[in-house]
Parts: sequence; structure tokens; C-alpha cells
Amino acid sequence: MIPQLRFNLMIFIASAVCIALASVGVYFNSLSVPFYLDDVSSITNNPAFGDAATYANLFSSYGMRVVGYISLWWDYQSFGLDPIGYHFTNIAIHVLTSLSVFALAVLLIIASDRKLGQTTAVSTIVTISLLVALVFAVHPLQSQAVTYIVQRLASLTALFYILSLVCYMGARLTRRVWGRCCLISVSLVFALLAILTKQNALTLVFAIVLLELLLFKSMRIKYLLAVSSISFVALVLYYFLAPTSGLNLLSTLDALTRENLEMTRWQYFSAQL
Repeated sequence: MIPQLRFNLMIFIASAVCIALASVGVYFNSLSVPFYLDDVSSITNNPAFGDAATYANLFSSYGMRVVGYISLWWDYQSFGLDPIGYHFTNIAIHVLTSLSVFALAVLLIIASDRKLGQTTAVSTIVTISLLVALVFAVHPLQSQAVTYIVQRLASLTALFYILSLVCYMGARLTRRVWGRCCLISVSLVFALLAILTKQNALTLVFAIVLLELLLFKSMRIKYLLAVSSISFVALVLYYFLAPTSGLNLLSTLDALTRENLEMTRWQYFSAQL
């Protein structure tokens, strides 16, 4: 192996290990957290997880959030009602998401270099990306999604969302046609997985549009078609898979975009900020 290539590979591996250790170290004590709140209805007392549970039944019960509940069902099959196993899965998802943030940061810097016509040293790229990923990994904002078992849906959505962006960025930075096609296809798969975990992943469409405008100054039709296909497939899946698909679509969307009837959307948005 070429010495410079070996050195670059080693610093990337060392960064990945550092991110993984930080993520595990911060959340290792969450292994002792029991089931609570929505964990009871979603896991311990969930009739959909009984002996007759099938993928078809889960689709019927959870519609557009089926991927997240399939992951919980897999844990239920493996660990039963022992919360430790579920926490291990949550931590593993958080580790993978943090590593994905690292990869995305690297690609963003490379894309910026290409746009500005400059070259940043590999060590600098890794250092900046490592800091970004570590902030993400240990930030208290992630604590609910990692520690609260059923909130895995949020962290799993983030994982698929960021992986979709990573693959999309890879496709835009790759000159080989077959490589672009493969990466765009994988990006679409991750986008659909994100949308089928939690519907706020539909903002992925706007994220890709922003990437095009800010980093590539191009809105080529083939990339717009890729973005549009994500939206179209999501709407089709929503119509056929959501348990309420037989209801009026506008009424259903109105209900899904409210936290409750006592709080307006603006009040909820302000509280979330």
C-alpha cells in the first residue's frame, strides 16, 4: 500500500474509533433505563408484537412508520422484555449516525473545495469533520432519541436521512456514470427508509435542493428528477400503506401535522425550537 494512502486510511479509522467510543461512553449508562411512557404501549403491551405478528400486520398497523416498528419488533423477538437489548440497538444506531455525520462533513468540505478551486489537506478535513461528528455524538439534544427506547424512530430516521445525503453527495462528486447511478439508487433507498420511519424525513427533498444551490450551483434535470421521485414514491406509499389511506387525504394530513387540537402548529413549532 502507498505510504500516504496508508496514513490517510489510518487517520480515518482512528477518527471512526474515536467517534464510536465517544458515542458509547456517553450513553453506556442508559443500559439501566427501564421501559417507560410510550415504551409500554409500543413494546411491552403491544398486541401487534404477539405470536401472530407478521410484516404484513405491521404494515397494516403502522403504515408510514413501519420501518421503526419493525426494528422494535426484531428486538422484541431477540430480547423479549429485557430493555438492555433495546438500549444496545439504540446506541448502535447512534454510533452509526455519528459516523454518517463524519462522512457527510468530509464530503461537504470536498465539495466546497471543488467549488472554490482549492485543496484542503486531508488532516484538516478529518480534524474538522471529527469535531463536527463528536459534537453531534455527545450533544445533549440526542439524549431522548437514544435513551428513550421508542424514540429510536427519531434516531433511525436521522441515520437513514444522513446516509441518503452521504450517497447523494458521493454521486455528485463521482465522475463515473455507473458510480453515480448506483449511489443515486442507494440514496433513494435510504430516503424511502427514512420516510417509512418518520415522515419529517420528507424535508430531505429540500436539503438536496439546498445542496445543489449552495455547493454545485446547478439544478440539472436528472437530479431534480431524483429528488422528485423521492416525493412521488413517498406519497404513493403513504396512500397505500397508511392505515388511514381510505380517508380524505387533506383531512388526514391536517391531523398528522398537528400535535393536538389544543395547540396550534405555530405554538408547537415555537415550543420545539
